[in-house]
Amino acid sequence: MYSNPMFTNVETTSAYATENTATYQGITLKTLLLLGVAGISGILGGLLLYKTADLSYYMIALIVSLVAGLIAIFVGRSNPDKAMPCGIIYSVAEGVVLGMITLIADLYYQGIAVIAVASTAVIFVVCLAMFACGAMRNVSKLRSLLILTFCSIIAVSLLLLVLTLFNVDGSASVIKGYFGIVMFIELLYVLYGCIMLFFNFNEATSYVQGGATKNFEWVAAFGLLVSILYIYLEMLRLLLYIAQFTNRD
Repeated sequence: MYSNPMFTNVETTSAYATENTATYQGITLKTLLLLGVAGISGILGGLLLYKTADLSYYMIALIVSLVAGLIAIFVGRSNPDKAMPCGIIYSVAEGVVLGMITLIADLYYQGIAVIAVASTAVIFVVCLAMFACGAMRNVSKLRSLLILTFCSIIAVSLLLLVLTLFNVDGSASVIKGYFGIVMFIELLYVLYGCIMLFFNFNEATSYVQGGATKNFEWVAAFGLLVSILYIYLEMLRLLLYIAQFTNRD
C-alpha cells in the first residue's frame, strides 16, 4: 500500500474483531519495548566494538544485520502474527549496527550521538503533534509528497554523481566540495523519514479505529520502529557531514 514495508502486503482477512482489539496504549507500549530492545542491543554492540577494537566484527555484524533485518521485514509485513518476533529480531539486529556506528561517530566527534538522539526525539514529537492536529492526515497528499521527495532524492543524487565524476570544482572531497548538495540530499532523506512517520501514524489510527486485532499493535509498532531508526541514522549522518565540513582545514 505504502512505501514503508511494514504497511504493505499485510493480510487483512479476519483482521478486525469486536473485542480484544488494538489500542493506542498497546501500540505505544510495544513501540517503546522495541525501542528499548534496540537501545540495549546498541549499547552491547558498541561495547563489543570498543573492547575488541576490531572492525572485522563490525563488518560481520553489518552483514548479519542487513540480512536479518530484511528477512524480518518481509516476514513481518506478510504475516501480522509474526510481527512480534520479527520486530524483536529487527530491533536486535539494527540496534547492534547502529550502536557500532554511533560509537565510531562519537569517537570522532564527541557528543554527536546525544545530539542525534535528541534531534530524532524532537522530530518524532513534532510529527506526532502535527498529525494529532490533523495537519498531515490526507493520505493522497502524503503519497504525492512521498513520491516527489523520492524523485528529488534520486535527481539530486544523480547530479552529485555527475559533479563528482567530472570533478567540477577540482575538489577531492565530495562532502567539502559539494557540501550544499550533500546537505540538501540529507535533508530530503530526513523529510522522507518524516513522511513515513505520518504514514505510520495514519496506519496505527486505522487499526485502532477499525477494530483491528491485538497482533496489529505489533505491526504498527514495528513500522514505527523502522521509521524512527531510519530517521536517527539520517540525523547522525547529517550531523557528521556538518561536523566534517566545519572542522575542515
